[in-house]
Amino acid sequence: MRYFIITLMVMFLGCQVSCQEEVNPNSSLAETTKADGRLLGIAITEPANKDFDAAFRIARSAGMQVVSLSLAWDDVEKAPGKFESPLPKVANAFYGASKVRVSLRLATFDTNNNRYPADLRDRPLDDPGVIARFNAFAEWVIGQLPDVELADVSIGNEVDASLGTDSKKWAQYTTFFIAARKHILDKRSGVRIGSNLTFGAFAGATEKFVAKLNRVTDVVMVSYYPLTREYKVRPPTEVCNDFASMCHAFPGKTIHITEAGYPSGADCGSSPELQKEFIEQVFAAWDAHAKQVRMVMFVWLHDLPMKDVEHDAKYYGISDRAFIGYLGTLGLRTHDQGGTDKPAFKALRVQAKARGW
Repeated sequence: MRYFIITLMVMFLGCQVSCQEEVNPNSSLAETTKADGRLLGIAITEPANKDFDAAFRIARSAGMQVVSLSLAWDDVEKAPGKFESPLPKVANAFYGASKVRVSLRLATFDTNNNRYPADLRDRPLDDPGVIARFNAFAEWVIGQLPDVELADVSIGNEVDASLGTDSKKWAQYTTFFIAARKHILDKRSGVRIGSNLTFGAFAGATEKFVAKLNRVTDVVMVSYYPLTREYKVRPPTEVCNDFASMCHAFPGKTIHITEAGYPSGADCGSSPELQKEFIEQVFAAWDAHAKQVRMVMFVWLHDLPMKDVEHDAKYYGISDRAFIGYLGTLGLRTHDQGGTDKPAFKALRVQAKARGW
C-alpha cells in the first residue's frame, strides 16, 4: 500500500525574500542545527517487490519519524453516513505499534479533483449539512486511529487548485474549515490542524485568500516542489529563498512542509545530482528557519511504476512529457526489485544523522 499526495498546480513564486541566514549545504556538518524537536517525515512507497515492511524499515533507518496517510472523503463515505475503508485500522495497528507519527490528510478537494460525496458537490461549501457530513467522516476516521499520534491533520489537499480565485468559495471553505477544526479538536484535543496548499498559492491572485484561511489554522501546510509552469525543475539553490518567502508570509506561525520533492529525471530537466543537491539545500534552509518550520515530509521513498504514473497523470488530466517525468522520478530510491538508493537518499541519511535523527 502507499500513502501519498501529488501536487499539480506548481507555480513560480514571483516575489522572493532574501534568506535570513547564509545557507551553505557544504559547510561542516558538525555546525548544523540539531533536530531539536523538528519532525522528519518520509512518504513511503514500495519498490517492485511490494515489500512495505522493508520499505518502512529503510525509511526508519534514515531517521523518519512521520509517515503520511491520505483518505479521500468520497472513497470512505460510499453512501450518506456509511463509512468503509480498511486503511485507518491497518495504519493504527502498524504505525501505532511502530511508534511513528502520522500526518493525516482528509481530502475534500484533492488538488484539482472534487472528493466530496457526489450528493454534496452542488451544495455550498459552508452548508450546515455539508459540514455535518464532513464532521461525521472526520470523527469516524480519527476514531479508527486511537493508538496513533497525529503529527497534524489537513482538511483538504492543495485546495487552492480547486478554489482558484473564487472569493465566494474561499469564504465558504474558510467557514467550513473553522467548523471542521472545532469538531476534530473536540474529538482529539491538541492536534495541529491546517489545510494543505501549494507553494504557488502564497503569492499572486490567491495570496489574500490564503492569508485569511491561515489566520484560523493551527499550522501552515505547504506542498513544495520547485518546478516551473512547464514542470521543469528550478535550481536547487532557490530553495533558500523559497523557505524565507514562506516564513516571511506567516511570521511567528508554525509551518509544516507536508510534501517536499524534486525529481531526478531528464525529461523535467533534472538529474540524480540535482536531486541530491535539493536534499542538501532543504536541510540547510530548514536549519535557517528551524524555529518556524517544524516538519518536512520528503516525497517519495521509491519511484512509482509506470502504470501508477500513467494512472496519476490521467487523474490530474495532464499528459505532458515533463509532468510524466516529474511523477515518475520523485523517489529517493529506484523502483527496481528491492529498490536502490539514489544519491539523494544517501544525502538524506548523512544530513539527518548529522542533526540527530
